[in-house]
Amino acid sequence: LPKMVRMANLCVVGGHAVNGVAEIHSEIVKSDVFNYFYELWPEKFQNKTNGFTPRRWIRLCNPALSKIITKWTGSDDWVLQTERLAELRKFANNLGLQSEWREAKRINKMKVADFLTEKTGYIVSPDAMFDVQVVFVPDYNVSVAEVLIPGSELSQHISTAGME
Repeated sequence: LPKMVRMANLCVVGGHAVNGVAEIHSEIVKSDVFNYFYELWPEKFQNKTNGFTPRRWIRLCNPALSKIITKWTGSDDWVLQTERLAELRKFANNLGLQSEWREAKRINKMKVADFLTEKTGYIVSPDAMFDVQVVFVPDYNVSVAEVLIPGSELSQHISTAGME
């Protein structure tokens, strides 16, 4: 076997802290991925979530949906106070909200269809149900996910904590 350097291990050894991006991610990192290091230095392992999820995955990647949420909740406070999203429940049967929501999804699905054609040569119908990995996308990363996820109806992501 060729000798390999595991960069993640070097980061744990050389870094002052190891941070999971969500509680479940932090637990996987401690119990499985870096368990040996966790037993040596438990104080290095932390969990910090800072509201980045709604800012990235709705506000930044899905501006059409962001505008709808802001319109129907009456402010953009939901970005930092995610409990405000519960206010949308009272509009669940509102045909106006449903129509706007479907249109935002359609726009995002068309972006995904165009992206997949450009990157892979596959032609997909925006009328199909989209899984995050409808088609295998080479060089999948966060920037690619920012295009795919807003247009997806189904997400079957498997955590790859420590394998990035």
